[in-house]
This record gives sequence, structure tokens and C-alpha cells, in this order.
Amino acid sequence: ARNSYGLCTMGYNNNPSIYITRSTSICGISTRHDMLPGCEVLLGTLHSRDMMALHSKTEYHLHFEFHPLLGGSWECALDLRKVLAERPNYEREMGVFVRSLQPLWYANYYKNKLQCPDYCSLETKYEDCMCVDEDLIESLASQEHELSADAINDMVESRLVQHFDMPALATLKALVEWEPSTKRYRITGRNDEDSSRILLMMLRLVSTGAKMSPFMSPLGSHNDPVFWPVHTNFDKIWTFMRLAKGLDSTWGKVGKIKGWSFDDPLEPMDDAYGIYRKPSGTYFTNRELVKLFDPALPELPYLYDDFAYSHCDGVEAEAEADGEGASTSLRK
Repeated sequence: ARNSYGLCTMGYNNNPSIYITRSTSICGISTRHDMLPGCEVLLGTLHSRDMMALHSKTEYHLHFEFHPLLGGSWECALDLRKVLAERPNYEREMGVFVRSLQPLWYANYYKNKLQCPDYCSLETKYEDCMCVDEDLIESLASQEHELSADAINDMVESRLVQHFDMPALATLKALVEWEPSTKRYRITGRNDEDSSRILLMMLRLVSTGAKMSPFMSPLGSHNDPVFWPVHTNFDKIWTFMRLAKGLDSTWGKVGKIKGWSFDDPLEPMDDAYGIYRKPSGTYFTNRELVKLFDPALPELPYLYDDFAYSHCDGVEAEAEADGEGASTSLRK
């Protein structure tokens, strides 16, 4: 995937820089003091019963937070550093929200709500090549002086709530609740006035894309060196689970997205450490790759010399789904 500037990243990340960029904030909210997932979350993955559970725990509990917190974004529709200087009591809610911005931009982009120019040269100024949700911007502008609860509800429903089935938005889903008595969305624990202000801030941030670091935008994250130690750790966890617990690494059909189901071919995967898929022009399926990366295979060209997470000794796992303690190392 490429953005409007032709750079390899998500289509909705119109950051024109040809260099690796990062920020220690997201839309003006500092991430310097935010905690990355730690030992409790890491050890929780070792309780997974099957591949789907392992994927869910590593993807959404362990992995997801790394991208926004280490990558960051800037030049958003709102500079929250300035906004929160005036309303510091909104920092908790907006801190949760900015971590959810990337999947919201993703969802609205693929729903054709957030739209980007077809092409911009590298000389094109960013402000002339921004991704925008024109309908949402128009709705927000038309309601600027007379905000109706129904108008806010419609915008919240179409740009936020309809995407709450995404696992990556679970924390945001817990923050935005439906109030049956008033028939309106509100922020958990907030009165109507504060809820409306916070929801409108969220909508304004969603209405326009921002410059994201490569690491914050999924299809560009591998361009940042920090991608590799983070993601190879997931292979290490999977290898440990297959060797130590005989993890069932199969799964079935997953939705309609090509490449996700167990027997889907993965283009362009026709070469696995020198083993080529036959006939030529075809691609390995997930089922075949699971077999090819079986850690017990002598042909596998790499191995881990140590499965210990010694820095996690004495730490309890986040959850104990299997009813047994999670070992922090494999020693045989």
C-alpha cells in the first residue's frame, strides 16, 4: 500500500517524509510517561489454549500499544497540548482516545469516509494533500453554534460506534456508552455538557488525518528498525508454546479478508527459507507455513538459544485462562 505521495505506508497516512520519523506524543498528548505492556501481559499470552487465543492476546493485549506509543503522530485536527492546557480534566479520556485514532482512521478510510488525494508530488505541501472526511467536517461546521444531541449522536454512531466491534477499540468502547434514558451517547462518568465537548473533540480528530510515524501505521511499520525486535518476540512466544505446551496452531475460516483463513494462500509467499512453492506462480497457504515453521523441524534455519524472560521472575500473569501458572522459561 502507498499513500498519496507514493510512499510505502497506509493510504491514509499522508506523511510526506522519506525518512523514518517518530514523535513522543499523539496529537499533542505526551506518551513519554505511558507504560508499555509489561510482564503481566506477556505472561498472560502463555495461557492461550489455541492459536486464535494466542493471536488475540499477543495482537491486542501485548502488541497493539507499542505502535502508537513508540511511533506517535502530529499535525492533527486539534493540538491537544493546547486544548488540555485549558481543560486539563479531559486528559484521561483524550489519552485513551488518541491511542484509538489509528484504527478509527483505518476503519473510516476503508469505509470511504476519510478520503485522500489520488496523487501528490513530494513537492506538494502537506496541507494541500491531507486526508479529510468532508461530510463530517461539514456536519461539525454546520452544528458549531447550535449543537443538537441528535446531530452529535449521528456523527458518533457513524464515525466511532459502528467500528466498536474491532478488538483494538475495546478500551474506547468502554469509554463511550449509550444512555437509554436520554437516548444519547455519553462519556462514562461525565455529565451531558462534558460528554458533548469530549465527543466533539473526538469527532474533530477523526475528521482529518494526521502525519503518523511509519511505526504507527501498520503497513509502514516495518520500515522502522524498532519493528523487528518487537515482532520477532511474537515468533519466540509461538515457538515456546508449540514446544512446551503443544499449542494447537490451526484455525478455521476467518471473515472475508483474503489471506486470514487457514487455507488461504498468502501472496507473495512462494519461498520459505529456500523451499519454493510448486507449481511456480502459486503461494504457500497458512496451513503450509505453520508446518514449515514447526520448531521441531531440523530444516528450520534458526532456533532460539533461550526462552527465559528472567526480568519477569516473580510476576503474576495478567490472566490464568488455563488454570495453571505460566512458566517464564523453557529449560530442557
